[in-house]
Amino acid sequence: GMMRQQQQQLQQPERFDAMKAGTRVTIQGLQNAAHLNGETGAVRRYEASKGRYVVDLEEQSEQVSLKPDNMQQMVPGVVLRAIDSDDSLNGQSGTLLRFDAAKDRYTVRLNAMPHSLSLRPENVVLPNGTCVTIRGLQAKPQLNGQRGTVTAFDRQAGRYVIQTSPSESAKLKPGNVVA
Repeated sequence: GMMRQQQQQLQQPERFDAMKAGTRVTIQGLQNAAHLNGETGAVRRYEASKGRYVVDLEEQSEQVSLKPDNMQQMVPGVVLRAIDSDDSLNGQSGTLLRFDAAKDRYTVRLNAMPHSLSLRPENVVLPNGTCVTIRGLQAKPQLNGQRGTVTAFDRQAGRYVIQTSPSESAKLKPGNVVA
């Protein structure tokens, strides 16, 4: 019941700056273990002292310890918005597969169609609970590079509420966060 849940939460304080256990990821950019690039796995835990994630690989029965930069999370349940070129896509849901930093585009596989789209972050609404990195803020540059968790998306304002710690949150445009 309730008591046990509360005890577990006391042992492991909730983090807003790390991906949750169970998040599916694709490994990328490894130099020394390049054979693992492209492999998928699931986050087991975040080791704050090392700034690394322990990831269970899906294909091999092994665990690896990875820096955040060497992982791309897969985010199910994203919703497309504000796509002017094809209104029929707005409101469609899918899974975010990767982010291409050079092109500033997400690859999203749609649930209803068998193909993937390349979309700007502004056109993809990330679901609550997604861990994101803050970027490109002029007014609060100290937040750039920080990680936080999406707790809400305000459709009227077109802004996410990003929780960066138990006591701090920020309202940010979709272009200022990346999964």
